[in-house]
Amino acid sequence: MKTFDAMNFSVWQIILLLSIVIGSYFFTHELFKRYIEFAKTRNWIGRDIHKKTHPSVAESGGIPFVLGMIPGQILIMIFFPAVWRETLAFSLTVLLSGIVGFCDDRYTLSSFKKIILMIITGLPLFLLNLDLSSIIWPKWLHWLSYFKIGFIHINDPIIPILGQTQLTLIYQLAIPIIIMVLTNGVNMLEGYNGEGSGTSLIVICFMIFYSLIAKSSEGLIFSLSVIGALTAFLKFNKFPAKVFPGDVGTLSLGATIACIGLFGSIEVAMFCAILVHIFNGFYVIASLRGFRERHTIKTQDIVITDYSLIEASKEESDHLTLPRLILADKPLTEPLLVRNIWALGVVGGLFGIVSETVRQSRWTPLPLFGEGNGGDLHWIWILVALLISGSLYVIIIIKFKAIRVISFFMITLLIVGLGLLVLLRILLIQADAQWFRYINWLIAGILAIGGLIIWYVLSVKHLQMKISKLKEHNGETSNKNKLTPT
Repeated sequence: MKTFDAMNFSVWQIILLLSIVIGSYFFTHELFKRYIEFAKTRNWIGRDIHKKTHPSVAESGGIPFVLGMIPGQILIMIFFPAVWRETLAFSLTVLLSGIVGFCDDRYTLSSFKKIILMIITGLPLFLLNLDLSSIIWPKWLHWLSYFKIGFIHINDPIIPILGQTQLTLIYQLAIPIIIMVLTNGVNMLEGYNGEGSGTSLIVICFMIFYSLIAKSSEGLIFSLSVIGALTAFLKFNKFPAKVFPGDVGTLSLGATIACIGLFGSIEVAMFCAILVHIFNGFYVIASLRGFRERHTIKTQDIVITDYSLIEASKEESDHLTLPRLILADKPLTEPLLVRNIWALGVVGGLFGIVSETVRQSRWTPLPLFGEGNGGDLHWIWILVALLISGSLYVIIIIKFKAIRVISFFMITLLIVGLGLLVLLRILLIQADAQWFRYINWLIAGILAIGGLIIWYVLSVKHLQMKISKLKEHNGETSNKNKLTPT
């Protein structure tokens, strides 16, 4: 990651970035208008199953989105030579993800093939970032230290409270996995007009704030380079949708978010921003006991009523999704359901602001935290971030009642996780455990997985209660067909 000081932004470069935002919006807007007619002539159309009339809508809308990004990326490589290598790697990864998605749209790849292909899509980042020279190898493996490509450099992540990780080769190997997880996560949270494009736009907007807090040049440049095209994408994808993203859209969006997080060194905040995608993906995988393609799923999570409302399925065998959990209280229209999902995305983004502020703050005034976190911000900014984020969170849950319980689960788990990290930090500092820096990422991962499991169980219990009440209200028995955690 290159800091703002290292980049030494000039006024005309800032103007250029803003021009790319505006120019990519209008360029992509024109591409979408032409693409929709082209897609219909090629019979690339899908049915909007969440409307009673099932209207025909142009598919694979990610194509003009990816094409709309390209001119901006070229301008960045020309006028920001300090990041031309990262820009080339960024563009290549997004383009490869879009190609895999297009193949899936046309030929319907199996879940296994898609996962493998998305890991392969992340391999260029792994290879271009490969550096084995800094690793201490046994004598019989010393020859491996000569393998260093170093075309790009992706820093090891810094975990809030736990500090700098020392992952070296482990993190380099994890990069393709991160690409696969995020692309599939964004792909799973898609199905309603404006759902995938809207939540992705929220994530990108928050990543601009994360980049400003972290003074990350790559994070800011790449976020601004795609936000114009993504805004045009949302205009055509929101209710009533004129174009569906298709897998070419969802996979390229996931790769875009992943690359901004990796190159911008804002991975932890990024994962907070995509909590809505992570939780939905975890629901689907856990309730279906594995990855499944949509056309192979025989169960349903929602039901369309005669009044064009969407309500949660009350059947035991049906799988769990985030929309089903939001609809557990009462049926909603499609636009209102999507707005609730967007609101939950904003909640995750606010968590990311607090997380990144904590990561960038100096804690030396607080003896509890030992040697401090090594950031640039005074620790008082943590209180400011908490105050602002907390105020916005209260406004959101007042306006969007359907996500209150879900957001309460989220904030409770994050507070518990934060407390555990603080406790571990204190204990290990007192024990003078120098080895801790090599396993802090492992402990954080175990806590995250444990939190997801607890979150899933709580969500199922909540859904049980809500559906039971709905059945009683409708005069149905509530002692049968109860959901059980998977």
